Amino acid sequence: MTKSKVVSAVEAVARIPDGAVIAVCGVGAGGIATQSIEALADRFDEEQHPKNISVIHAGGNPTPGLLTMEGCMGAYYSGLPSIDTAIIRENRFPVYSFSQGIILHLIRAQANDTPYLSRAGINTFVDPRVEGGAENALAAENPVVEVVTIGGEEFLHFKLPPITVAIIRGTTADTEGNITFEDETVKHEALYLAMAAHNHGGIVIAQVKYVAEAGGLRGAEVKVPGILVDYVVPYSAAEQSSKPEFNTDKRGRQRRPMMDHLSMPYGPGLTGYFRVDEGIIPFERTKPDGDRFIIVRRASEELQPGNVCNIGIGIPVGVAYITSTERIHEMYTLSN
Repeated sequence: MTKSKVVSAVEAVARIPDGAVIAVCGVGAGGIATQSIEALADRFDEEQHPKNISVIHAGGNPTPGLLTMEGCMGAYYSGLPSIDTAIIRENRFPVYSFSQGIILHLIRAQANDTPYLSRAGINTFVDPRVEGGAENALAAENPVVEVVTIGGEEFLHFKLPPITVAIIRGTTADTEGNITFEDETVKHEALYLAMAAHNHGGIVIAQVKYVAEAGGLRGAEVKVPGILVDYVVPYSAAEQSSKPEFNTDKRGRQRRPMMDHLSMPYGPGLTGYFRVDEGIIPFERTKPDGDRFIIVRRASEELQPGNVCNIGIGIPVGVAYITSTERIHEMYTLSN
């Protein structure tokens, strides 16, 4: 009989060594393994370990801010920085900011055990001839991007350290570590993070709502196989939502959602199991105000029937508000 991989969050993070390169999953409204990262912060408070860790994440994720204690974080790489700007300016550790897409491609490259070269970002803030993604002086002194020429064309070569710990979130795990994602809005980069950490001899911690017996999951629904997962952490009822709620912790830090309007209990409509009645969607809570409304209203006029439109983070999200409240959203395909 296979040994169960189910442990507490405290037991899982106790396996993380000093100097680990920790990649955390999730963005915005889902996939954030808050309880496990809180347990890691608590461990450092009590033991002063693990020291000098590096943290990597792709999108907006507030939990790395829990790990910025003196001596804990040694480097920070993100697609959307989510730590206090005052800490960045204090120059405690190097802070790098790349686009979300670049970080995701870097994670996939590590999952495939290949280098990552891209023409995306040339002559922008991630180009080493501009800023190289450096957010403070320590990052500028320790560049991780270089320009290379292949076949007469320039590429950016991104060199992040190998991921040795992945902390991901799913919905259900069996005791062998197979993970499903039925209550998550999207799967995020969970599989690639697990592959990357596994490729580098590291550990994978998967936080879930439910635990099934070994072999109790439908194979077609498993998105991260148990061979990649080392520890399964069942999380508390307080976190069973599409977005973690934060309050003041025992260290006096405020743990707040990045976007309050996304803090809501899980509902099948979020994951596409059925279409919800539009009458219950709180559109007015997401209404852009002032100049933002003018910008998104004008941008919406550029849409043509049948367009496929990718909506970026920030002001562009208001395009969804305009198209929904004006009942024209079914004329387009909007993605984010």
